Amino acid sequence: MRAIALTSALVLVACAATGEGASSESNLETALPTLPGLPDAGSLPGLPGTGGGGTAQLDEVTGFGSNPGGLRMFEHVPSDLPGSPALLVVLHGCSQNGSTIASSGFNDIADARKIVAVYPQQTNGNNPASCFNWFNVEDQTRGQGENQSIKQMVDKAIALHHVDPARVYVAGFSAGAAQALVMAATFPEVFAGSASLAGIPYACAKTQMDTFSCQNPGKDATPDQWAALVNNAVPGYTGSYPKISVWQGTKDGVVGPKNRGEIVDQWTGVHGVSVEPTETETVAGATHTVYGGVVESWSIPNMDHDVPVVPSAKCGSTSTYAVDKGICAAGKIADFFGL
Repeated sequence: MRAIALTSALVLVACAATGEGASSESNLETALPTLPGLPDAGSLPGLPGTGGGGTAQLDEVTGFGSNPGGLRMFEHVPSDLPGSPALLVVLHGCSQNGSTIASSGFNDIADARKIVAVYPQQTNGNNPASCFNWFNVEDQTRGQGENQSIKQMVDKAIALHHVDPARVYVAGFSAGAAQALVMAATFPEVFAGSASLAGIPYACAKTQMDTFSCQNPGKDATPDQWAALVNNAVPGYTGSYPKISVWQGTKDGVVGPKNRGEIVDQWTGVHGVSVEPTETETVAGATHTVYGGVVESWSIPNMDHDVPVVPSAKCGSTSTYAVDKGICAAGKIADFFGL
């Protein structure tokens, strides 16, 4: 199994600690991984919740490929699955595991819409903070490291559940959001959509020190400059790119809110659409903006480093990184993807 130096993993932790205004819940993301004797992510019991549960029951899948990234594969398969279902790959944040992010509404939406959900899971051998290594050049390079492992999980799910290859999507939170954009850039022909919840533009960081400015407050670049990073990920690629859904809290003290706009700049540039909105609306106090029908952005007022859930509407449960804001992110993402 590939290992990563401890210093690489703790860079992300140190970045989070510098975020101004981070809540005590967000600070857990920086504090938990530094505890001595932290168990492997697969044995974490789930972060403490305030609304019941905070974890979901998942099944592990083994033998999905050479697994150069050294990840684990978990899945949730709804009952009465239709023929040729869609697949949603969901990536957790630091100090989380597959079951904690699954409880943020994604298993509920998978059940309601009969979607296969796959949850790649980090191991402490790769990153002691249980973060996906979105900032490593190796892991940003197509066919290498963690992106190749996740691609192999997609192939395995397609074979196991007769998934429609044209309806494969990826979403993630925090470090998982950054990794979701890595997947969109490195395998654009595989994913029809990618959702970033509190994420960072693809290839923003190329060194350990880059993670500081990328995470908070975020780097500035033009849409063309950001898009060039994606276009260079698969040289010579002329096919279509995934639709992109971008989510961010206005009070995020871990990942700077300006990253929402930078991700929009990157992917409107990739799609060749204007950064001027084609649609804007207010939903439950949040600002929802659409760009050319292929990129959308959600700005959630007064939300810290969290995923918005709606437990009363059977969309997740509140927990350390999930808050009830009257908006079901998992459901809205599924809507935008046409699921």
